[in-house]
Amino acid sequence: MFSEALAAPLFWIAANAGLDGSVVVNKVSELPAGHGLNVNTLSYGDLAADGVIDPVKVTRSAVLNASSVARMVLTTETVVVDKPAKAEDHDHHHGHAH
Repeated sequence: MFSEALAAPLFWIAANAGLDGSVVVNKVSELPAGHGLNVNTLSYGDLAADGVIDPVKVTRSAVLNASSVARMVLTTETVVVDKPAKAEDHDHHHGHAH
């Protein structure tokens, strides 16, 4: 499950570029470390050499926050979410006929 969660951003980046996300994730998983898909050129290669970099601090923070939430859900078996807002009823009646 954890590896699927880590692959999700790549899946959606590929899908948003008009590619099959599953195919891209599978292909990238077979490449050497540091290699991946450059969406600007739609080619696979050494991402650092292509100038595609991701700040480690941002990625590390995202993974730590996601794992913290997952741990809370697993240990408490509870999820707290915002209640969806009701759609405004435009056909409401004010006590008089229309």
